[in-house]
Amino acid sequence: MPARGSRASNSHSVSMAALGRRLRTLTLPAATRSVAGGHWYAFRVRGADRAGNVAAWVTGPTTSISRYQESSGRISYRGTWRGATGTSFRGGAARKSSAAGAKASITFTGRSIAWVARTGPDRGRAAVFVDGVRIATVDLYATTYRNRRVLWAGTFASTSSHEVTIRVAGTSGRPRVGVDAFFTAN
Repeated sequence: MPARGSRASNSHSVSMAALGRRLRTLTLPAATRSVAGGHWYAFRVRGADRAGNVAAWVTGPTTSISRYQESSGRISYRGTWRGATGTSFRGGAARKSSAAGAKASITFTGRSIAWVARTGPDRGRAAVFVDGVRIATVDLYATTYRNRRVLWAGTFASTSSHEVTIRVAGTSGRPRVGVDAFFTAN
């Protein structure tokens, strides 16, 4: 750690690789990298101080991203849900419901999950349940329509089986809730 009042600064390096491919260095401080589903990825990081001392690389766990579209057999729907199509949806389609109590559930094995859907002025609230326990209420309201939004994401301590359920609240005047896709990571 630099001495108090010191102008020493730290820097970091990050690399990522799809397994079986060479590592690529990501540019910091705002490194963003798209990854394709169905591949395993590894990330590593190291730090350096202004004096030129460089730490050893530390590699995190490998991970694989999977995308489950609204039409996936992994997602079960209860209650009234209708389909919607358009280029604004990931994969060209989504499902939506305005029926209070309607549910969309996905069971997966992994370390994290994200629910993706559209927000807008006619969108309401939904409760999120993980393994039968209500853990969040999400409001999909926005003054303008915004597509492909991550509305809720959950991370777990280890890779294990989980069921995530989205339950439509039936918000007065704006009851609609949608499912565009779920993304999971192992």
